[in-house]
Amino acid sequence: MTLTEILLKNARELPDKIALAMRVGYRTQTLSYRDVYQRAAGIAGFLKENGLTKGDRVLVLAPNSPDWICLFWGVLLNGNVIVPLNLQSTPEMVEQIAAQSGAKIFFRHHGYRPHPNPLPQAGEGIRVVDLDSLHELRADTCADVGAQENDLVEIMYTSGTTGQPKGVMLTHGNLRANVEAVAAAMPMDGGDTFLSILPLSHVFEQTIGFLYPFLVTAKIVYAHSPAAIAELIREHRVTTMAGVPEFLRVLLTKIEDRAAAAGKKAAFDRMMKLGSALPFRPVRKLLFAPLHRRFGGKFRRVASGGAPLDSELEHRWNAMGFFVLQGYGLTETSPVISTNTEFAHRFRSVGKLLSCVQVRIAGDGEIQVHGPSVTQGYYREAELTKAAFTEDGWFKTGDIGELDKDGFLFLKGRKKYMILGAGGQNVYPEDLEAALNKQPGMKDSCVVGWERRPGQVEIHAVLLGADLKAEAIVAAANDRLATYQRIAGWSVWPNDDFPRAATRKVKKEEVLTWLKAQGQGAAVSPKAIQQVTPLVRLLASIADVEAHEITATTDIFRELPFDSLLRVELIAGIEQNFGVLLDEGTLGTSLTVAKLDELIKKAPVTKAQLGFKEWPVAGWAKAIRWVGQKLIVAPVNWACLDLRVEGVEHLRGLPVPAVFMGNHLSFLDSLAFLMALPPEIRKRIGFAAALDVVYQEFRQFAFLADLFFNSFPFPRREGENIKAGLDSMGRMLDRGFSVMIFPEGQISVTGELQPLKRGTGLVAVEMKCPIVPVRITGTREVLPLGKVWPRRGPVTVRFGPPLRFGRDETYEGATAKVEQALRAL
Repeated sequence: MTLTEILLKNARELPDKIALAMRVGYRTQTLSYRDVYQRAAGIAGFLKENGLTKGDRVLVLAPNSPDWICLFWGVLLNGNVIVPLNLQSTPEMVEQIAAQSGAKIFFRHHGYRPHPNPLPQAGEGIRVVDLDSLHELRADTCADVGAQENDLVEIMYTSGTTGQPKGVMLTHGNLRANVEAVAAAMPMDGGDTFLSILPLSHVFEQTIGFLYPFLVTAKIVYAHSPAAIAELIREHRVTTMAGVPEFLRVLLTKIEDRAAAAGKKAAFDRMMKLGSALPFRPVRKLLFAPLHRRFGGKFRRVASGGAPLDSELEHRWNAMGFFVLQGYGLTETSPVISTNTEFAHRFRSVGKLLSCVQVRIAGDGEIQVHGPSVTQGYYREAELTKAAFTEDGWFKTGDIGELDKDGFLFLKGRKKYMILGAGGQNVYPEDLEAALNKQPGMKDSCVVGWERRPGQVEIHAVLLGADLKAEAIVAAANDRLATYQRIAGWSVWPNDDFPRAATRKVKKEEVLTWLKAQGQGAAVSPKAIQQVTPLVRLLASIADVEAHEITATTDIFRELPFDSLLRVELIAGIEQNFGVLLDEGTLGTSLTVAKLDELIKKAPVTKAQLGFKEWPVAGWAKAIRWVGQKLIVAPVNWACLDLRVEGVEHLRGLPVPAVFMGNHLSFLDSLAFLMALPPEIRKRIGFAAALDVVYQEFRQFAFLADLFFNSFPFPRREGENIKAGLDSMGRMLDRGFSVMIFPEGQISVTGELQPLKRGTGLVAVEMKCPIVPVRITGTREVLPLGKVWPRRGPVTVRFGPPLRFGRDETYEGATAKVEQALRAL
């Protein structure tokens, strides 16, 4: 059985079911199973045209997205082998992997610019392609390349941080055996929605968050920003996701902080205590019903992997009525070896073995694995492959563990990092780190065996946290440890966070390197000891780079992978984290971190804004609106306006939803425009209404504007958070409603077209839909500014040819083109 059979079956049996969704800028992109197959088939044709034949390797370096998924399937349909690269990969690592894999083509996200020449040496002969340039590639069918179960699907490179990366070979049979075994252990179906937050360059996310949902035809939502995770869970009514323990810890902290801010921390703690004592999940869920409603009411399970899960954290999530299912596996095992499930669960364990693997515990405690999901070995590394397996063919995991009498697997630590105590006892750093992390003020810790002097290994703790009383913390932890586990020395990590892998594991080799440099009296570079500010942390999170790669002199838009969408996300992140508003137009094309910090300090504080309201687009509201427009709006229009409509031919065949942009002469403009629309567009239209007028000055009538005109608040003044209005517009478009906006921002006093607001271009480019210019004349004479009662008169509404803007269009250029189109009318 091959993986591509899953794709073909879904496209044939459930072609219209939504497979993938992701918010891109202010819009949500969705792809059905038919869309995914057609785009994948188009990519397969592209690869074939570029000379790739069965078995040729394809590099990809890009963040999670529907594009990534379509590329994966396209590579498989053409019989090629995908080589996913971590976004944290250095140019040197990319070169090493390109050379070792012998790849012929390199797909990358268009914002990724790791080097003026991304593959300066090993990349000769490799074609570099921007992943999002494949959007228009589609095909209805794809030739069968005769894929077999033992054919390679991908080469997944691991390690490589300090040495030569090694490529794990995974076949159709490996991955299919694992995903089917996961499905048998942890049932999910087509009614589930999966939120994907971990990188697809890791097989854990591929198996749990991609192939498994495809196997059962579930919907996958990709998180466009870490800050949006809770919102996405609620909006898409997510049921399942894969995460790492740090994510669970951060999310729990936010929940507790919210309770504290509401003055309910004591009540929350009492509920947690009660929830821990309740035996049934439905009762615990009922106890925390408000929290479950904030998560959309469907969220139930998190598959935890990548790092050890603290049992106290697991207990706390369990007390709130959620399933946290810790599992265990490695890239070499495709990856899951064992997992807890909703039906078989034991705290502190990594669950029971999957049906596709056999496990044995070697004499030294090492976990060894055998089965169809275990890799064939490392690509072009015969010696490494031989060393990774026992003589009788069992894979050596390098992890120490034990199985209890009920078949639950428990991990003790990495064989590599196990410390041999002075008395010959085995000391596992994870046990010591757990004791340290329970101490007040501790953010995290890293325990290593540090050979201070030849032959003498010290159990050394490196602590992470602000204003630590390190000596007291170590002493308190030692009181809870056995004598042979006692920590002998400690250091405080000088940065805001440890160096981490994409799965958030601490890179212990780098911590040891730093310790050795300290011990030898070597000066630590300024880059290594710089303080990571909140702004740097935000930039690192959005750009997906290490925080310590960013300094005050870093040019954000030239040295970091920022495209137009990430610029928008940066503005949103600054508003959320610093409470100030920055105009996108003021950022320019070159901006250092220090200069951005100055702009933030000088920027006006944003005001709280109204969010998007769902009720005006609900069925009952649409029904009332239709009746109201027939009985009230249409008669008022007939009584006041002698309406003439021109340019209707430009609306025939218009791909909706669309954004209409009109000049603004009178309060009657919306009425005239509405009645000029063809009925099929009129019944699905919304209006961007001035926040300060409709929702502040006339707020007592705002309900009627929402009900009869499907309005939503759109900020237009300096210091107001325009993002809220843009988000509402995007959501309106996503629900299939076209939108009318007056880009001048206010009624023209003279009657002449005023310069358009700078946000016009942003809307035109980022809303990814046709922009229809609309010229209105006559309303100023019927109801002049400042008058209350209209007088009947002629009014003309003229529609112009729709405009389209690509992602390469500048906001300034788009604004100029819209204004030119309006003047031409």
